[in-house]
Amino acid sequence: MNITKTTHNYANKRNLEVLVDEQDGISTLSIWEADEDECEWLVSYETSEIQEGLFFKNNVLFSAELSEELPRWIKDEKHLRQVLDFIGKGIK
Repeated sequence: MNITKTTHNYANKRNLEVLVDEQDGISTLSIWEADEDECEWLVSYETSEIQEGLFFKNNVLFSAELSEELPRWIKDEKHLRQVLDFIGKGIK
């Protein structure tokens, strides 16, 4: 999934950062709280060779109650923005 500047700006307005790392043909998208000194991301998703989209990988710093509400599959960039909105509201 290609993450556009629009989505990065959308995340920044919600005090979040979106980082994409690629290894061995698999992209991992991690969502961080911006301007924090934390060394861990809130939540991460990764691509699959089988199906398009992003699949839940793990939750590090996001609360257990809210992480249960996160989708296990993000189908497109529009859906990713909805997830960013949910996470942004959850960390306030």
